[in-house]
Amino acid sequence: MLPAVVICITNIAIYYYINRPGEVSFSGDRYDAEQKIGLFIREHAKQDEVVFLQGADVSPQIVYYAHRNIKEVRSEADAKNFLLLHPADRGIIIQVKKDTLTSIPLSE
Repeated sequence: MLPAVVICITNIAIYYYINRPGEVSFSGDRYDAEQKIGLFIREHAKQDEVVFLQGADVSPQIVYYAHRNIKEVRSEADAKNFLLLHPADRGIIIQVKKDTLTSIPLSE
């Protein structure tokens, strides 16, 4: 019985060490980062634009808060190439750099 209690208490301690209460995680990332990116996309992207994300990985949380699909790109040239190869005239790049979000409109 005692080893089970010790294991349970140890697991709880490890969980709270890794998932600290507050705004910042163990790795230094904000817990609400994906929500902020998704809401930024929703506010800045128009319905007829393809949304490109640069500087962050597209996650299900970002797609959920943005209410649209997102294409991950490494550069502005990648985004322009995508627009040339697909039947889309307009796009917008959302750049993520640490805690700063910027939008760059693109056209074919």
